[in-house]
Amino acid sequence: KGKLRYLGKPMDMTREAEGHVWQFRIPAKDFGKFVDEHLVVHHMSEGDSVRVRVISESQPWENAVAATPNLEDAYLWLLRKKDNNVITSNQ
Repeated sequence: KGKLRYLGKPMDMTREAEGHVWQFRIPAKDFGKFVDEHLVVHHMSEGDSVRVRVISESQPWENAVAATPNLEDAYLWLLRKKDNNVITSNQ
């Protein structure tokens, strides 16, 4: 009863997430609230800050920079998309 979100080559799937994967550091005191409101894929504590990787429609934090998506990022982005259309790659 699942929905097909993508039909195509796995490497082409990463293109679907381009512009929606972000990396940045956030103050540790702000991380708890941030993670409640965003899809954090990876995080690592670094002293008084946390380095995060996030899937988001738009820039989620002031100093966030776009990151190159990997296959996991693309999978999570496609699951998060609100439309129910199947995305197909150019074959």
